[in-house]
Amino acid sequence: MCRRAGLSGPDHDGRSCRSGNFNPETHGDRRGRRLHGSPSSTGTDPARAHRPGRHPPRHGYAIVQEVLAISGGRTKLLTGTLYTALDRLLQQELIQVDHEEVVAGKLRRYFTLTDQGRDVLTAEAERLRAGVTEAERRLALGRHQPNGGTA
Repeated sequence: MCRRAGLSGPDHDGRSCRSGNFNPETHGDRRGRRLHGSPSSTGTDPARAHRPGRHPPRHGYAIVQEVLAISGGRTKLLTGTLYTALDRLLQQELIQVDHEEVVAGKLRRYFTLTDQGRDVLTAEAERLRAGVTEAERRLALGRHQPNGGTA
């Protein structure tokens, strides 16, 4: 398997990645299919059109920028941290590679949540919401206690 691109297949021997020279003709997707020149590699495949109610696929840099914007600049993901997390989420099948393309000679992978990933994220959001609700309840109790004490 090519550790740099996370790919394997009959068309890929891994030598080009280990040397740092990316050649899209030798890289295949996770199922061994060639990427370069296929409709899915360009992102123009009609089946990949954005579905209502779902976020469009994001590549690594877009994820970094989105986290920065959502957090109001408080959370800055480092590349190593991001790709370690993405690799773990891929292994857990919580995200998947939607498509890949070559931009300026570099492989760009676009990620989306799987249905299982969406379920896990929904459960985590509910868990966090319950924690916030409990914190707010305790803060409200503290306002009504003498000397600002808490329950």
